Amino acid sequence: MSFIGLDAGTTGIKAYAYDDRGTVLASSYKEYRLITPRDGWSELDPQEILEAADTVLREIAGRLPAERHYIAAASCAQAFVPLDEEGRPLYRFITTIDTRTYREDEWWRKNADEERIFRKTGLPFSPIYTANKLIWLRDNEPDAFRRARRFFLVQDFLTWHLSGEALIDRSLASRGMMLDIHRCEWDEEILGIIGVRKEQFSVPVRAGTVVGRIRSAAAEKTGLPADTMIVVGSHDQICGTIGCGAVKKGMTTDAAGTIEVLLPITDGIPDMHGLIRYHFPCIPHVLDGRYAVMSINQNSGVLLKWYRDLVSAGSAEKISYRELIEESVDHVADLYVLPHLNGCETPISDPLSSAAFVRMRMHHTRADLTRAVLDGIAYDLREQVGAFEKIGIPIGEIRAIGGGARTDKLLQIKADCTRRVIRTTKVTEAASLGAAILAAVGSGVYADPGQAAERMVQPDKTFCPRENVSREYDEGFAVFSDLYDALKGINHR
Repeated sequence: MSFIGLDAGTTGIKAYAYDDRGTVLASSYKEYRLITPRDGWSELDPQEILEAADTVLREIAGRLPAERHYIAAASCAQAFVPLDEEGRPLYRFITTIDTRTYREDEWWRKNADEERIFRKTGLPFSPIYTANKLIWLRDNEPDAFRRARRFFLVQDFLTWHLSGEALIDRSLASRGMMLDIHRCEWDEEILGIIGVRKEQFSVPVRAGTVVGRIRSAAAEKTGLPADTMIVVGSHDQICGTIGCGAVKKGMTTDAAGTIEVLLPITDGIPDMHGLIRYHFPCIPHVLDGRYAVMSINQNSGVLLKWYRDLVSAGSAEKISYRELIEESVDHVADLYVLPHLNGCETPISDPLSSAAFVRMRMHHTRADLTRAVLDGIAYDLREQVGAFEKIGIPIGEIRAIGGGARTDKLLQIKADCTRRVIRTTKVTEAASLGAAILAAVGSGVYADPGQAAERMVQPDKTFCPRENVSREYDEGFAVFSDLYDALKGINHR
């Protein structure tokens, strides 16, 4: 058997096929447009997502052995699409990074008890959640809202496309601020406030649940055999935790891509007061009885991309991320970057906070500025680690995944700054491997995701903190920690 993990992100979709030991058999990637019709708006065309999914599956289908395949999808969270009675999209996906819903978030803050909603859904108030995007659609596109027969997130949209069944993983469903995380059911009270019914959403089930065989139309488009089985996947961040093997107590995942998420796993729901204080979401994990607590740095990859594009302006080709990082000076920067290019989410929630370069002098070069950007990302990660530990969630070994796990220099900077051991795995596309692990569980080859991860994940490099460098970061972090408060008044004015 082979196990295929689809990983649908904000800018493209990957398909990776693995055997039962986690060896890559075939892979393919297809980009799609990130549509920005207005400042702050961010949308995806649902038809382009489906066409891209069909393309990557078709590209790997011919390279796989003639045996049964199991497919599960991982996807970004929060983004949703409304479909009419015939299954036709009525609007584009509104993505996680779309910022149009600040007024909807303000409505919740003025009219609802945040702690009560948090205790029910595991989520602090934030503009990013699907509940706010649905309210925006209701108030601004009333015809699309009225005609909507179904609302899909990306993962269950792909599952429905391949199987014809509307099922969603509990972890992903919980990211909309509409699921009761204790009962793992859609919450009637919140749905009523929005003006939707639970029948319009996919049925929440355990990740790894077998949906059924691929439907004939999808088999024809993808070139996959008719006996291919579809399995329920999960949220890409959750898939990343099992795809890098961070399934034991004390292990934490650092998923660094467009955004950076630090994700420890807990045995139960931690103290809600602490979670609320630092705005940390808490959602059900795919491991039975476990929960995932998440820090959300929405500036890590965004800041690095902005800076890379800025320094590449006027050049025939953009400098690669690896080249940019390697050219940075080999010592801790003596200037500072507050990396709040898109505001901040955790452990401080302030959409009006802005990025800043502080203590720039005439002797500083581009290499110094680059190191300051990298150090700013690392200081932010250290701030997240400290907030977790203040509320009793220990952060031990960190498993690095995503684009941020591909450059040794940046990983060593993070290890030195956070004083944590950081490890990578041989398969850096952890979300797709995590989805494939769920597909393997659905096949019955493995009993649960933890057992599958033990067999299918292969560790690679280790980065240990260097005491002399860590001491320098200790001094720098004391300054970095004061930057937000020092600049808050100016940014809010």
